[in-house]
Amino acid sequence: MNTHNAIPAGTLQNLSGEFKATFTSDTVTGEARYPYLSQTIRSTLAQAPQYLDFESHSGTLATSQSITNDYRGIRITLKSDIASGSYKFPQDDAIVNITYSELEKMGTAFHTTTKKATQAELELNITEQGRRYSGTLKFEVLINGETLKISSIFDTVLHFRESAIEQFDTSTTLTPKVNAPLATLQNITGEFNARFPASTHPGETSFSRAPYHSSNLSYDTIFLIEDININSRSGTLSDNNYITSDGREFEICLKKGITSGTYSYPSPDSQITQLRYSEMRFLNDRYISWSLEILEATLDLEVTAESRYTSKNLSIKAKTTTGSILHIKADFDIYLSRD
Repeated sequence: MNTHNAIPAGTLQNLSGEFKATFTSDTVTGEARYPYLSQTIRSTLAQAPQYLDFESHSGTLATSQSITNDYRGIRITLKSDIASGSYKFPQDDAIVNITYSELEKMGTAFHTTTKKATQAELELNITEQGRRYSGTLKFEVLINGETLKISSIFDTVLHFRESAIEQFDTSTTLTPKVNAPLATLQNITGEFNARFPASTHPGETSFSRAPYHSSNLSYDTIFLIEDININSRSGTLSDNNYITSDGREFEICLKKGITSGTYSYPSPDSQITQLRYSEMRFLNDRYISWSLEILEATLDLEVTAESRYTSKNLSIKAKTTTGSILHIKADFDIYLSRD
């Protein structure tokens, strides 16, 4: 019988660790790929407390699609209430997803391709009061007719900070229903704009930021919550914590099936499940991209056949880290292409 290991109370701050792997194949003898040693590990589902997400990478993506290289990734996503024990994928629903990524030539260019495991076996150990996850993961992926067999070991540690204010109540979180889409999302295009009007009211920002215009849009297709997630960025973030910059970001998540109308956030049963605005702030003696506290927001939305989402009015009131109130007037026009 598995022993339950609850995740510590608090807000996940970061994670560290490593993945190692060796590769064999049904089409070649000996090693099918050079042994894998992760250089980075991250969680792209850190704000979804019902999941544990370990996404590791090695190598660096080339700046040109005419260049191939050693960029690879191994990712495993688990239910957060998983316990130490033995599991099989896809039989056990405690394992949500397992993927392997590497470079592949498509047409005349090289692209990162991500393959889902066809089968897997996981031996999981959870120790140190639910903060450390280690074990072995053996899985197979199919790449252009080649069955690639991957044998990996991993050891990761999660760091939490206790915060009564930021606690998530997972007791009422519903497991999302996974429905097969009518068609696969191919790409996202459009624009996201914002203005920051100044205010003369005490305690509110007396000067405006420069207008915001998105330089890129993204949509996480492995996002395991069914929400429509739109992420917009502008500017550039510096790798140096002592350098500030113009990097800014908006993220809005809408419930799948949302229709045209006017919606408020936050509110009970809101059709807006998440709304974020981030900008550079000086905190703890360094500059970081920080998500401001959203006090209230109103969205006027027009939906066209679940392929176009348009808003001429997204009004946001946010609080900065200095306690000032920032007013934001945004608009967007987003196309989700499936053809």
